[in-house]
Amino acid sequence: MTAQKQNRSDAGIWQTEPGLSGPPIDDLMCGWLLEPGLLTARLRTQCGEKFRLQLVNENHSDDLANNEEKMLYRQVALCCGNEPCIYAESRIPLTTANAHFWLRDLGNEPLGERLQEKENVSRSAFAYAYLLPDILPEWIRNYIDEDKHELWARRSEYFIGEHSLEVTEYFLPGVLACST
Repeated sequence: MTAQKQNRSDAGIWQTEPGLSGPPIDDLMCGWLLEPGLLTARLRTQCGEKFRLQLVNENHSDDLANNEEKMLYRQVALCCGNEPCIYAESRIPLTTANAHFWLRDLGNEPLGERLQEKENVSRSAFAYAYLLPDILPEWIRNYIDEDKHELWARRSEYFIGEHSLEVTEYFLPGVLACST
């Protein structure tokens, strides 16, 4: 398979499978990247009662250029105890949030688990990237060590009937620590 570049200003190079660029991927990280189920469910299994979801931020994009669609942005950290393992960002078009009002009121509830309960939901194939510091979200840059800024990420699009939303999941160093 060949690498596939996306047309987003924050993108870097997103690929149809991990490992087409970037460093070699060890088996443990590859298992997380290729996890077909919900990462929340896998972390709950591995962390047990220590699992928690931390709502980092939730806001609307009201200051966009005329032709850009307004979005609801949601950032969460999936943690094992006090250790953040996965940072996830959701980009929800307001047309999707207005059609599925429950998306506006998730709070500390995992988005993936709510989507799994709904009818007529599907998910696209994943795209993968090894991201350098200038592409990583600010919360991650503030959290991890200076010398460990490069991280693997994956993203996909969910479809709820005719509406969609995008989720990007960043794998923090803590994900490997909770896996052993």
